[in-house]
Amino acid sequence: MSVLLRRILGILLGVSFCISAFTKLLSIDEFELYIYSFGFIGFDLSTFLARIIVTFEFVLGVCLVCNWCHTLMKWTTLVALLSFSSFLLWRIFVNDTTNCHCFGDIVDLNPKESMVKNFVFLILLVMSWKDVCVSNTPKKYIVILSLSIILSVFIYSPPNIFYVNESTTETVNTKLLSDMVLENNLDKGKHVICFYSTGCKHCKRCASKISGIINRLDSPVSYFHVFFMNTGEMEKKIKNFYEENSPGLEISYDVIHPKVFLPIVSGAMPTIVFVDDGKFVREYDYFSISEYVIKEFLMK
Repeated sequence: MSVLLRRILGILLGVSFCISAFTKLLSIDEFELYIYSFGFIGFDLSTFLARIIVTFEFVLGVCLVCNWCHTLMKWTTLVALLSFSSFLLWRIFVNDTTNCHCFGDIVDLNPKESMVKNFVFLILLVMSWKDVCVSNTPKKYIVILSLSIILSVFIYSPPNIFYVNESTTETVNTKLLSDMVLENNLDKGKHVICFYSTGCKHCKRCASKISGIINRLDSPVSYFHVFFMNTGEMEKKIKNFYEENSPGLEISYDVIHPKVFLPIVSGAMPTIVFVDDGKFVREYDYFSISEYVIKEFLMK
């Protein structure tokens, strides 16, 4: 095989990793929720891990394109592909057919399709392994570039923990909330009340996050209640909403008219409210709600 062909294949492999990282970054919220859905780590750590994976693929891709640290990068690529493939084999074994987010939400690939993609990447890696067009770029420039990529990713999309977990009462109208809580028999005990619209992408992300928290804490779903804004044909919309974002959880809900719903939360969606014996405690949004604050509220 010619030197030029090996170099082209190496560049193609590197560009593929860069595209994978870029598409993950564009849908980073969905990627971090995907990691969190497995329940192995908390949400804050999931947000960090999602960005670490993105930066790793970016740095690896750039190094492969430029042929920096040739031997190290080839072995790193091999270990990465084998690790990703092991994860995919596990997902295939448990009959998972959902998007594995190899290319974020831009390209929907199930685990079997991603295994084919990894096999192609392995072929490119093997065929370009003996690429002799090694760059003599000083290592300090590689370090600088790597740090720049890391900083760029974290500045472009800060992890959840970087947001201040403070809430105010400026959004929720506590008087209207109290009336709604009393009307729907939620005035006894502690309740985590979520205000969603079925068509709101942020509400869907929040529902996935809340579902992950419920599963990790093994909390009774009776503590949770959802108010959906009525946008017509709600039975079908709510069914799809739960199937996509809260699979396996039967969270009680009520549907309320927009003229009632919107004034309670001042139009802010999603909004999560803590209520204790009918009294407003605190409110949160998608970013500030966390496993810790829910656990503290329910266990206190």
